[in-house]
Amino acid sequence: MDLVDTLNGDEFTVFAPVDDAFAQIDQETIDTLSTDADLLTQILTYHVVPGQIEPADIAGTHTTVEGTDLEVTGEGDEPWWTAPTSSAVASRPPTPPSTSSMAC
Repeated sequence: MDLVDTLNGDEFTVFAPVDDAFAQIDQETIDTLSTDADLLTQILTYHVVPGQIEPADIAGTHTTVEGTDLEVTGEGDEPWWTAPTSSAVASRPPTPPSTSSMAC
């Protein structure tokens, strides 16, 4: 999947982890991601849902660009989201989503 072509010109809702989530990533994983473009693309596209999701509609199941169903519970500034434990992107801490138009 070409990440730039995939995201260029469409509207998306982005689920961006908070700084504390990034701090929990071990150095070995960082090293792996810096050399494995396919895995990095999989993880990045897992955090993107096509279209703009309004805050009132954020709770529920949304299919990511990566193809995994993302389950969001909570609402407003307190959503919580997770991925299936079998996924390479196994779990995510609470984070507010950002609805935006993206062009790469």
